[in-house]
Amino acid sequence: MRRSPASYCSHSSTCCTYQVEHFLLPLRQDAEGTDGVKEWFCANTSRPVFSLGPQLPASYLNAKGGDRFEEPPTSRSEVRISYFNSQETAGDKSDTSIIFLNNALKKYGAKSVLYITFGSLMVPELARVGYLLDVLLELEEPMPFLFTTASTAMHISDSIREKVATTGRGLLVPWAPQQAVLEHPATGWAVSHCGAGGITESLAQGIPLIAWPVGAEQPSNARWVSEVLDTAFELLQVRARLGHNKAFRGGPNGTEIVGTEEAIKAEMKDVLTRARGEEGRRKRANAGKVQQLIREALVPGGQVDEHFELLNKEIM
Repeated sequence: MRRSPASYCSHSSTCCTYQVEHFLLPLRQDAEGTDGVKEWFCANTSRPVFSLGPQLPASYLNAKGGDRFEEPPTSRSEVRISYFNSQETAGDKSDTSIIFLNNALKKYGAKSVLYITFGSLMVPELARVGYLLDVLLELEEPMPFLFTTASTAMHISDSIREKVATTGRGLLVPWAPQQAVLEHPATGWAVSHCGAGGITESLAQGIPLIAWPVGAEQPSNARWVSEVLDTAFELLQVRARLGHNKAFRGGPNGTEIVGTEEAIKAEMKDVLTRARGEEGRRKRANAGKVQQLIREALVPGGQVDEHFELLNKEIM
């Protein structure tokens, strides 16, 4: 068996990476890219390509937001609905993340909150995470933020935690019910390392991204959502430790990677400002288009069902 290129498999957690006679892809969110894979993989052969994802709970895809959050759900009930036995009893305490989002919705309005989430394995340099928090806390126009620090490597100092708590602009939690957060009407943007799961869950709710890739397939994912789908901004100055002096995007002449605290903070502030402007509105509209593509593909009898049926015939 041979390993298929990671760049063609990185946009869905359900994508199969070891294939000989077939190639499995996520949803056709990028028709041109999918056609390119077919041209490469199927040239002079009859080998099929199937788009089978993303695989997400129907309740998540059909979520409307709004009414669901009038009474704060519990983190346990959210996980139970999506993943575990639906007969389990919900916990007693309301989830602090959802309470924060409910309050932010009342104070700042819809799509006002920045959700910050990195993977459980790889995290950015902690000093640079601190830069982002500094920028958020210093913004003249507040941007409330919810930061889940799920990775054991994500060590946030007590002084920073106290500063965040004192300002009331943000909430740091060790875990958040991500699907509930992303479908909440207060959530407007997501800062993500651009793992396949986070991208899929965000776009399935029409949430645009601020891409902060760390490694593995994440840089190619970040470029895909920022340049192909046009649903994200990508932070480039944070790439300095990777040894790159220039990023060949961010304008016709590329972007010089300086990587100093001043340069990183300036880019972060610029991206957050643009996210609230016309460019951000365009990317949000594009995220909404991807959301619609996902929903249409996953309806009963839709494209994903059709491809599963075709795959079943190939297997049988």
